[in-house]
Amino acid sequence: MVPLLTELQSYYTPEVASDLRNEPILLFEYILGENRSLLDLLNADYTFLTARLVKFYQLEGKVDVRGNEFKMVKLPDDRRGGVMEMGSVLAMTSHYEQTSPVLRGAWVLETLLGTPVPPPPPNVPPLDPDHKQKDLTVRQKVEEHRANAQCAACHRLMDPIGFALENFDWMGRWRDREKNGQPLDTSGELPSGEKFNGPVELRQALLNRKDDFLRLLAGKMLGYALGRGLQDGDSCTVQQLVDELAKDNYQARTLVREIVLSVPFRNTQGGNLKVDIPAPAAPKRQRPMVTK
Repeated sequence: MVPLLTELQSYYTPEVASDLRNEPILLFEYILGENRSLLDLLNADYTFLTARLVKFYQLEGKVDVRGNEFKMVKLPDDRRGGVMEMGSVLAMTSHYEQTSPVLRGAWVLETLLGTPVPPPPPNVPPLDPDHKQKDLTVRQKVEEHRANAQCAACHRLMDPIGFALENFDWMGRWRDREKNGQPLDTSGELPSGEKFNGPVELRQALLNRKDDFLRLLAGKMLGYALGRGLQDGDSCTVQQLVDELAKDNYQARTLVREIVLSVPFRNTQGGNLKVDIPAPAAPKRQRPMVTK
């Protein structure tokens, strides 16, 4: 345990954790501010890094970032792209000292494709709680775990997606082999049957289903703008938003504009939105400043 903590402390600090949380926020702010394609959330070849994050991502000598103010940089290779392969997401969807294809696959399905994943059935033991199977790869452990008939149906959806992200360790740093030295098997497929191998091909598979992603994103932003959950009648509006995005190269501000112009945003119960504006209150007399 001590060597592991020493290794962690060499590159993972509270400041790094804060930078990791801010990285996806800055990406979204940039996409919106520069009116870039919303598909950059899936496959941007750039990100925002500090010198601390350069060390964390093992990019020393590959990108030029000095100091700990965020700087936009072009990624030096195609290992990462978009929010799915940011350290914050990859660490959040892992266990301590162990990656989790299950959590990562569920995150992609729910957060990027809008496919809800049901909760696990009761009394299902966690994956290898006592680390007794150290000679097995994570993939082998997961496949053995889902031999349980109760678990198999859902795990067939989640696990293959998570396997494609096994090049990232439990902290979200790149690796070429398992902790035990065995080679990684990063092949998998989407519920639709599309096969892929590794994060690059997974990214492309998600882009091939960009309508699902955009429908989810448009629905989330519409609900946020309306200040309520979406209702059955909002489905037509969401599809209209996606259609307008497609006509305008998926530009971020197009989504904001179309939400503002949409019927649910501008109307209530099919009528004009009425807002009661109270009369301005009488100005209060200010007390004079007293100096001594």
